[in-house]
Amino acid sequence: EELDAAIRRRLSPFCTVGGVDRTDERVFCVNAFAALKARLGPPDAAALERSRVPAFERSLEQFLLKDRTRARNEATLGLLGTTHTEVGRFIATQHALTSKTIAQIEAEQVELRPRLERLRGIKRHIEGFLDQQSANLQDRLAISFHNQLQRIEKGLDAAVAQFDLGDVMNGLMTAKLVTDWLKSDEDKFAARLEKALKPQLTRHLEREFAVWQTSVVSNELKAVAIDVEKHLQEEAAEYRRVLAEIEERLGVKGDVIPIADLVERWVTGGDASSSPGGLQLSGVTSGIMGDLSWVIGSIVAEIMVHLLTDIVFVGIPFLGMLIVAVRMFYKEQQIRQNINDEIVKCVRQSLRDLESNRTADIRQEIKDDFNGLKRKVTSSIDEEIALIAGSLQAILDRKREGEQRAEQEQQRMDEARNRLTATADRIRPLLVTSP
Repeated sequence: EELDAAIRRRLSPFCTVGGVDRTDERVFCVNAFAALKARLGPPDAAALERSRVPAFERSLEQFLLKDRTRARNEATLGLLGTTHTEVGRFIATQHALTSKTIAQIEAEQVELRPRLERLRGIKRHIEGFLDQQSANLQDRLAISFHNQLQRIEKGLDAAVAQFDLGDVMNGLMTAKLVTDWLKSDEDKFAARLEKALKPQLTRHLEREFAVWQTSVVSNELKAVAIDVEKHLQEEAAEYRRVLAEIEERLGVKGDVIPIADLVERWVTGGDASSSPGGLQLSGVTSGIMGDLSWVIGSIVAEIMVHLLTDIVFVGIPFLGMLIVAVRMFYKEQQIRQNINDEIVKCVRQSLRDLESNRTADIRQEIKDDFNGLKRKVTSSIDEEIALIAGSLQAILDRKREGEQRAEQEQQRMDEARNRLTATADRIRPLLVTSP
C-alpha cells in the first residue's frame, strides 16, 4: 500500500488527460515472471490476471487504437484555438491602427514606449529570478549529494561485513590463486570475486541512492518547481495588466487572457503543440551511479594486486617448505580479515571520484533546465513586444509611403479573419472524437 501510494503521488500528475485522472489506465505494477510462468506452464488464468500483465496489455491496446488519436487531436485543437485567438488579436490591433492618422500613430509610439519597456523589465525580472533559483538549487543539491555520500561512507564497513562472499572464500585462497593459470577465465579467482561482489554492492548503493533521490524529488525539486510556477503567475498578472493598458491605448477590445494560459504560452515558448512546459527537473537525479562495472573492476584489481603480492612474498623458494606453509596459513587468515577492508577502501575512493564527477553534472543539468525554461519565456515575451512595436512601425511606414488606405487594409484583414474562421470551423468537426 505504501509503494502504491508513492507511485500514485509521483506519477499521477503525468496521467491527467483533459482534467481526468487516468492513473489506473496508465500505471501498472506487473509481475512479469508470474505472467511468463502462467503462459508457458500449465494454463492458469487466475494467476495470469493477478500478474496484471493482461490488464496492461488491454490498456496499451486501447491507447494505441483510440486514445492516442484523441490525445493528438486534442493537442491540435488546442493549437487551432490558440492560433485563432492570436490572429484575431493581431487583426484587431491592425484595425485599430489603420484607422489612425500618421500623427496619431507617432503619438501612440511615444506613449507605448514606457509600457513596452515595462514588459521588457518583467522579462528581465523573470530571467534574474530563474538564474537565482538555478544557482540556489545547484548549491543545495551539491551539498545534499555530498552529505549523502558521507552517510554511505560511514555505513560501508557494516554493509560490506554483511556481504556473502562464501563461494569465493571457501578453501585456501592462496592455493586458488596459485593454480589460477590452470583454470578458464570464468573460473579464475578474480572473475568469481567480481561475480559475487557486483550484485551485492550494486544493490546496496542503489538502496542508499534511492533514499537520497526520493528525498530530493519529493522535497527540493518539487518545492522549486512550485516556487517557479507561482512566481511566473505573479509576473503574468503584472504582464497582463500592462498588456491590457497597451491594448486599451490602441483601442483594441479583445478577450482577457487567463493567467494560466499566459504562463502556458511562456513555458511552451508560444508553441501550444509542443511538449508540456514548465521546469523539467525529473532527470536531475537519474543515472547517479552510472555503470558500476569499472568500480567493481578496480576493486577486484586492487584486491588481486594485494593478494598476489602476499603470495609472492610468502612463497620465496629458499625459505623452506615448513616455513612457507606456516607463513601461508598466517597470511590466509590475514587476507580473509583484510579483504573487506580492501573493498571498503576502494568503494570509498570510488565514491569520492563519483562526487567529483557527478556533482558537476548535476549542476550543469539544473542550469540547462533553467536556461531552457528561460529561453522559452523570454522568446515568447520578445515576440509579443516585437509584434506590438512592429505593427505600429509597419503601418506608419506604409501610410508614409502611401501604399495603402485604411479602408483597404481593414478589408484585407477582415477577409483574412473570415478565411481563418472558416478553416477552423471545417477542421474542428474532423478532430473532435467521441470519448
